[in-house]
Amino acid sequence: MPTPREPSVLSPAAEALGYSGGILTTLAVLYELGDVWTDLGGGAQTLLLALATIALSTAAGFVGAGDRIAARLSTTLWLLAGMTGTLTSYILFDRVAGLGADAGLLAAGGTASAAATALWRRTDRGFFGALAFLGGLVAVFGGVGLAGGGDAARATAIWTVGIVWVTAGVAVPRLRELAPLSLGALAACSAAQAVVADAGTPGLLLGLLTAVVLTGAAISLGTTRHWVWAGFAGLVFVPQAILEWVPVDIAWPLAMMTAGIGMMSGCITLVLRRRRGPGDAG
Repeated sequence: MPTPREPSVLSPAAEALGYSGGILTTLAVLYELGDVWTDLGGGAQTLLLALATIALSTAAGFVGAGDRIAARLSTTLWLLAGMTGTLTSYILFDRVAGLGADAGLLAAGGTASAAATALWRRTDRGFFGALAFLGGLVAVFGGVGLAGGGDAARATAIWTVGIVWVTAGVAVPRLRELAPLSLGALAACSAAQAVVADAGTPGLLLGLLTAVVLTGAAISLGTTRHWVWAGFAGLVFVPQAILEWVPVDIAWPLAMMTAGIGMMSGCITLVLRRRRGPGDAG
């Protein structure tokens, strides 16, 4: 016996048309990007993307969030509108205004972050909050480049945002649904490693500081996932620091020993957590 459809302000036909129209509009944008994009000027590109954004936003606004089915469709349309709006911002600043790729990245990242933040507040879904963070990283990357910063400056700015995000996740319980430590740790570790590649010692210092901050976060929150990130940062940066600063004759054995001790410490931590019971959701 078929399960009855959940009551909704949307009829099945309206729901099908909404999803189909949103997908077709987005596919049209992707087709333009792939096949005819280079034949279009910046103005035409911006116009087409803006038209798609307005259409998707209008449909999302009219659908509303009166019930779960309507909210799901509306959220999908808003997400697609955010994607096309982000592209619109980039093309407008880069190709039409002629301000360059960094200005385009700043505008696109800011647009994506703002749209994702609005969706997060509207739906209270952590996925959109995480997208807001990623959009913010793109905006920071472009903003530092626009200000004349090089690769090391960009990476340091990304590292700073990652560390702030981790700290905010520890201090503000509501932000933990966005997996802030995982996102911030990934950003901080990746950025510190980029500084290592570009500037050497300053990057190692950032990496070691990252390991310290993540260890503090793991101690504060006490979940397995956080200990994994703290251990990862230690295993990435402590051996590199040893190889950089310790005489070469003992550097490799000391680095390997440090890595081994770190892994065994992680093993002990996980064993102790398992023995305490299944209370850790990770």
